[in-house]
Amino acid sequence: MGTPAHFYDPCAFSKPDAGTYGNLGRNTLTGPGLFNTDFSAEKVFKPSERINVQFRAEIFNLFDQSHFYVPGFNVFAGTAGVISKLIENPGGRLTQFGLKVIF
Repeated sequence: MGTPAHFYDPCAFSKPDAGTYGNLGRNTLTGPGLFNTDFSAEKVFKPSERINVQFRAEIFNLFDQSHFYVPGFNVFAGTAGVISKLIENPGGRLTQFGLKVIF
């Protein structure tokens, strides 16, 4: 596994002969995996017999991990193996709270 600056070694590949496509299999080069952890917790309060109050907290991307696009696949270009962009949607950790009253 590489880094965003050099995800794979482009020197491990050789240029195919003229008029051929080479012998590298399909999907041999893959990008970094996507690992995302979301967390949710809720608590129900009963202030009276007929009323329930539900408090909910949700955290998206709990560990605040960066997600990167796939690296440049043209191994004969100057940017081979370099990951140039981050996936930033929603970007960072996102927290939301909710309160629901049921009567």
